[in-house]
Amino acid sequence: MFLNNKPNLTAIIKGNENNKNINGKATFYEISNKVLVIIEISGINTSEDICANKFHACHIHDGSDCKYANDKYINVNTHYNSFNCSHGAHNGDLASIYSNKGYSFSVNLYDKFSINDIRGKLIIIHKGSDDFKTNPSGASLEMIACGLIL
Repeated sequence: MFLNNKPNLTAIIKGNENNKNINGKATFYEISNKVLVIIEISGINTSEDICANKFHACHIHDGSDCKYANDKYINVNTHYNSFNCSHGAHNGDLASIYSNKGYSFSVNLYDKFSINDIRGKLIIIHKGSDDFKTNPSGASLEMIACGLIL
């Protein structure tokens, strides 16, 4: 089975200065010209309020590093969007992740990018959910965590 193999790419995800409790990993496996993305995060949205929105937007950005200063990421650039599509159809628009009392685990298969397309890009987690229509980032609020895909 493919999960017994080493992933093609990995990103260590860390929260920014205001979200130091967030830690995780994204792994990327190439499977039949598609990419399986597995994201595991802890320390994200630990609210136990049953009515709270616990979805967090997740995107691949064209940036170069996760440098953070003055309450923002400096070099993340915009969503990976090789076809110049509207938000919701960007190559870098991933499925949202859901926090279960601070823990999130998701598995999704994508055909809109390859391993080579995303190598060296960033995976970004946002504070809020993604509406998949509002440009540029789906009204998903501030970026709270980042990882370099290598």
